[in-house]
Order: sequence, then structure tokens, then C-alpha cells
Amino acid sequence: MGFMTKKNNKTEMLTVAQVAQMLGISYAAALRRVEAMPGVLELGVPGKKQRKRMLRVSRHAVEAYIRECRKVQEEVSE
Repeated sequence: MGFMTKKNNKTEMLTVAQVAQMLGISYAAALRRVEAMPGVLELGVPGKKQRKRMLRVSRHAVEAYIRECRKVQEEVSE
């Protein structure tokens, strides 16, 4: 996969489309979830109207979100 990575042991940043693929959900659903995650980067030129928002979120934040969802599911199923 073409994940954006920064070299030298830096944080791997994912696009909304990559998050959607990881979670098995639609782009729109992933966008809503990504917007609520901590540490989201919004890329683009200030003042210039973008056709589509360019957001990036760290792989760590997505993995933490997945762990939290699993934890909640386990609590509900008990």
C-alpha cells in the first residue's frame, strides 16, 4: 500500500481513504471518525477553496481508536 511515511522512525500518517480501508467502512464514515480523532492534520493552502479536505491522521491514533472500539464491544457483550 502507498502509505505516507516519514523516515527516521517518525509517525506514519494515513489518508481518510486508507483509514476507511483499514476499518472496512465508507469514505464518508471514515471522514467523520477521523475528524474526531486527536492529532489530525489538515493539509492545504489557507484561503484556497479545496475540492476535498485533505486530512491526515497518525497510524497510532487509528490503532488506538480500534483498540477502544474493541474494548467497548467487549464491555457491551458481557
